Amino acid sequence: MITGASGFLGSHLVRRLLREGARVNVLALPDDPRSRLEKLDGKIRVHPVNIRDETILKRVTGDISPRLIFHLAALTSPERSRSRLASVLAVNLGGTVNLLRALDGIKYDKLVCTCTAEAYGKNPPPFREDMALDPPSPYSLSKAAATLACRTWANLSGAPITILRLFLAYGPGQDEDRFIPQLIRAGLTGDPLRMTAGEQTREFTYIDDVIEGLLLAAQRETKPGEVINIGSGREISLRGLVEKVELILGRRVPIHPDTLPYRRNEIWRYVGDHARAASRLGWRPRVPLEEGLARTVEWYRAQLSKERPSSPGGRTA
Repeated sequence: MITGASGFLGSHLVRRLLREGARVNVLALPDDPRSRLEKLDGKIRVHPVNIRDETILKRVTGDISPRLIFHLAALTSPERSRSRLASVLAVNLGGTVNLLRALDGIKYDKLVCTCTAEAYGKNPPPFREDMALDPPSPYSLSKAAATLACRTWANLSGAPITILRLFLAYGPGQDEDRFIPQLIRAGLTGDPLRMTAGEQTREFTYIDDVIEGLLLAAQRETKPGEVINIGSGREISLRGLVEKVELILGRRVPIHPDTLPYRRNEIWRYVGDHARAASRLGWRPRVPLEEGLARTVEWYRAQLSKERPSSPGGRTA
């Protein structure tokens, strides 16, 4: 059973699970267009559920009686505005608590929940799982709170819950409000990219490696409520990332002359320690940054060719 299956991460997980022969149940908002899953009709069971509705969530979860649960549903927002706090807490914390309650009484093998590594905030890198969290945004606060709810629930009940703290996944199909899709589109279309000076460093993990981490977390025995970082371990500045994409494209990416200011509470170095993932899960990233970027560039190139009208002679306009 997967919550948030129509998102970037969830849709990749659904396809991988189907390849593994799993029977997949998807919980999705009733009005969700589910465009990422449109070619999977007949292969998955879709249940229209809002995780904020505890009554319906409990009924559907009881009907499914899942063995493995991946909780990916979240209201995401890169904004730092305090006005977002109530809404993201209602979905990300409240929805998580509803799911924990809905699963109470069901004998399941593992619940895998995800959290953002942004919750480490201004801790000194590399970020370790035992660090006190310091979330710089409403979104990371809500995910940190959900993590604590899962850990508390596991401590109280012994429930088999594993929390993965993810470091900036990327790859084909990612929403275009994220940096890498914006960067690639700018390089392919020639539209200037608006960005900061790009001195801050980040750790980007290719989507296939993230999915492998999710599957291993579902299969390997871990302590109830254990938190595990999942990331590439490779630190690169945003400016350096631009240069990597330029090498792949063979041309410069146009940068808008009006440089964006850094965000308040900007995390300057966003990189983690992944020893626990190696020891507990046997997980290591396998897709190098250059290869992952090249795959992603080709996917967006194909998407752009579909978006552009073709002339009568068959050439792309």
